[in-house]
Amino acid sequence: MSNLFGEEEKAKKETEKKTKTKSKGEEESYEPESFEAAMAELEKLVLSLESGEPALEESIGIYKKARVIASWCYKKLTEVQGELKKLGVDEQGNFTLDDLPPVE
Repeated sequence: MSNLFGEEEKAKKETEKKTKTKSKGEEESYEPESFEAAMAELEKLVLSLESGEPALEESIGIYKKARVIASWCYKKLTEVQGELKKLGVDEQGNFTLDDLPPVE
């Protein structure tokens, strides 16, 4: 019996490796038309999952795709945040541009 469980554990680890590798590959190749298009696609996927209609295997695929899109959106927002500035006023009444604090 212990051999059977050992084989199951080995197969499970192999599946996890393949899943992680696939997700990274999908993430690298995911390039939507725009941030808004990515958000719209993500919203559709979330609504589909919330409906409870997809079967388990299909739900897992939808979840993985949504995770890739969400990761892409987060990276895009992080990139844009570095370009944004906060408008301020100094003691002399002159406008200043300061970096925004990082999002945590």
